[in-house]
Amino acid sequence: MRNRTLFSALTAFVLPAFIAGGAQAADKTWDGSQGNGSWNDGQNWTPAGVPTSTDDVEFPALSGTYTVTMDPAVGNCQYLTMNANATLSITGGNVLRIHDNTSTNSQIAGNIVLAGSGSILRIMNDHTFAPKSGVLGFVSGQHDLAKIEIVSGKTFTNQINIQGALQIVPESGSGTFVNGSGGVVNANNNTSSQETLLIDPGTLGAGAGTFKVSLDGSVLRFLDGNASLTGDFLALAGTLDFQATVATSGGLCFKKNGSANTTISVLNGFTFSATGAPVSCP
Repeated sequence: MRNRTLFSALTAFVLPAFIAGGAQAADKTWDGSQGNGSWNDGQNWTPAGVPTSTDDVEFPALSGTYTVTMDPAVGNCQYLTMNANATLSITGGNVLRIHDNTSTNSQIAGNIVLAGSGSILRIMNDHTFAPKSGVLGFVSGQHDLAKIEIVSGKTFTNQINIQGALQIVPESGSGTFVNGSGGVVNANNNTSSQETLLIDPGTLGAGAGTFKVSLDGSVLRFLDGNASLTGDFLALAGTLDFQATVATSGGLCFKKNGSANTTISVLNGFTFSATGAPVSCP
């Protein structure tokens, strides 16, 4: 009886510890087996289960193109790996939080679409969006109130394409946005009245990436400034709008493109300067 009691006590101690250890979240790979495209359907993932904040999420190179809809109010992952034929659509009012507990870059060759007002991609820790296999993917905003949010005190570094209409802003307090080497931020959306790509993260960090506006009617607006950028500015169409002091040792291309009314607007009291060699306009 005494041995049985001792065994029971050991089992009561060891078994929960084993279960707790076995509860570590596994990587999640999209298989789409349910055919509904829903992030929130655990049967669309291998191993089964909706991703959590400690899961590394992969959208693999399945046959043909496919779209995954991020449909819970709040979705989570540690970081993303996206092949070029994958699209992740974050619909209006929904949030995807990227936690990056391992300091590993997300590798994006596909397209993350911020599809409406209140669509949010939230960066919870210092994190970088990098190309996958040399292919620069996209974060595509489709509404002026869609957001890339950076948690206060954290830095989001872009090395892919951010385009369309959206805001790059802090979740609260002040975050830092760096448009790094190879990164492109492009205001190129004028669907209805959704036409502004706003940069107001709290701190605009130094970076060698390119900023451009390339569609008539679109606006690339800076509410945060930086005097030590090294990348290029391209004004091909639409408006470059500076409401903060911005300077770059990169070059400037200013071009009226066809019927486009191209403008560089600098709010009174601020300056914009590009001191590098002139950039060859595309």
